[in-house]
Amino acid sequence: SDLSRNHSVVDEEDYLTDAFTREAVGFIDRHQSQPFFLYLAYNAPHVPLQATKKYLDRYRDIPEKGPRIYAAMVSALDDGVGAVMAKLKASGLERNTIVIFLSDNGCAGYIHGACSNAPLSGFKGDHLEGGVRVPYIVSWPGRLPAGKVDDRQISSLDIVPTAAAVAGAKLPADRTYDGVNLIPYLTGANKAVPNPTLYWRAGVTYAIRDGKDKLWEANKAAPGIVAGQDAGKIAPDGLVAKVGPYGQHVMLYDLAADPAERRNLAKVKPGRVAQLRAKLEAWNKTLVAPKWTSKRQSYREYDRTVMQLFN
Repeated sequence: SDLSRNHSVVDEEDYLTDAFTREAVGFIDRHQSQPFFLYLAYNAPHVPLQATKKYLDRYRDIPEKGPRIYAAMVSALDDGVGAVMAKLKASGLERNTIVIFLSDNGCAGYIHGACSNAPLSGFKGDHLEGGVRVPYIVSWPGRLPAGKVDDRQISSLDIVPTAAAVAGAKLPADRTYDGVNLIPYLTGANKAVPNPTLYWRAGVTYAIRDGKDKLWEANKAAPGIVAGQDAGKIAPDGLVAKVGPYGQHVMLYDLAADPAERRNLAKVKPGRVAQLRAKLEAWNKTLVAPKWTSKRQSYREYDRTVMQLFN
């Protein structure tokens, strides 16, 4: 697709990861004397898997092509983040800037083993932990403790209320916010879990994580369908996803005892399934109808069941 600057198509000659870094550092340089918000959305290490000789040469010892290129792409991303952090420090802004770094999803299963989510199960597009549990780093020297690992459950939805609180802004009161201001939790002032319950909805694929328990349900595929097979016609706009004629496969996992989500407890804990389903239904009723219908579907096998997933 075309690359644009302020809605005008541009011809970029630099490696795109390096170009994004260049633009971010330039932005900080131009705005260092005033408050600013910088959203830097690198495309790496997304497909297509491509890297420059500079980064590929760092990983000559990796024999497999896919993992070698993927490592090079991550290395370029790492250098880019390092350059942004160095610019903040050189500009005297390091202690007055909160930086949040995270991924949008786990590694994809369709790039033939170039990356891995081990020991977690699943990939991008799944609601398994390998698809939704991602790196999440918050840095604010002098304001937040350094070098600390926190295993409490948070979400990307926490960024908006956190940024608003740091900036001294008030969010509009005419709506409900799923996220929370993370600062009291990060400083240690609040020992509770920021987001004890998280919800996902993709068509009629639903998931909920409540404490240590995770419920995931998705349409069962028709008999004879195999994982990886074309999911059929792409749903046109306006066609709402529905529960299929073969019903849904229900999975319940205890993430404290089984973080790899290998033991489905749905049949042995029907009460907990009902409780989580009730929470999902109550949450879903608070949402507007999907603004966009799912145009991407896939057939994947998990828990000895082939499912039709909506992404």
